[in-house]
Amino acid sequence: MELIEAEYPKPGHVLLHLSDLHLVGGPNTLHGSVDSAARLQEICDQIIASRIRPEAIIFTGDLADKGELHAYERLREMIEPMCAALGAKAIWAMGNHDNRANFRAAFSDASEASKPQDPVDRSYFVNGLRIITLDTTVPGHHYGELSESQLEWLAAELATPAPDGTILALHHPPVPCVQDLAVLVELRGQAALAAVVRIRTFAPSWVATCITPRRRASPASRCQSPRPRVTPRTWQCVLADSVAAMVRSRTT
Repeated sequence: MELIEAEYPKPGHVLLHLSDLHLVGGPNTLHGSVDSAARLQEICDQIIASRIRPEAIIFTGDLADKGELHAYERLREMIEPMCAALGAKAIWAMGNHDNRANFRAAFSDASEASKPQDPVDRSYFVNGLRIITLDTTVPGHHYGELSESQLEWLAAELATPAPDGTILALHHPPVPCVQDLAVLVELRGQAALAAVVRIRTFAPSWVATCITPRRRASPASRCQSPRPRVTPRTWQCVLADSVAAMVRSRTT
């Protein structure tokens, strides 16, 4: 038998990325026709059956379609058993359909802020890999934005070394929009985020990549870094674009 060497070594980290679940809180279906809870349960069952064992499952926003408390309670009831079965950590980011106060009421352990309407920003360490969620939502609007205080918090977090680098997770893509209507939901003030990330492209706290519902991008594509440190040996994202991809229910 001929032995063939793989192009890359086995990844040091495996992550699962889900987004745009758009769960509803009552008995009604999404848009009057889509049972988003049933679709999410189907996804959970398939993930468990796949034998993929991610260290973390990252949810990048629009968890609930209308930000209802009961939708977040249903979400927790569905996701916690899956994470327990996989031995994975659940990591949450907010989307423009989400409600911070209702999310905090259902996931009190997932937010460190003191006020219900404060941005849900958090830093997680997963076996040497740091994952930072940034709440880019602007309540009452579809576009995204990061405040000066959020950027200062991010810079302070990145000042702490992370052995395997950092991944940023956010709902609004910090990259150029190629569709005219996409500007309605783009991340505004991208240069300010780029300025914070650009100086963190080297060890020990380099930013490896950014994952969002619409694309995954390296610092080079956003910030024009001279030496982006994106390397397949460090992490592997198993991208499952969740319920929205299956039922074509993605909304702005």
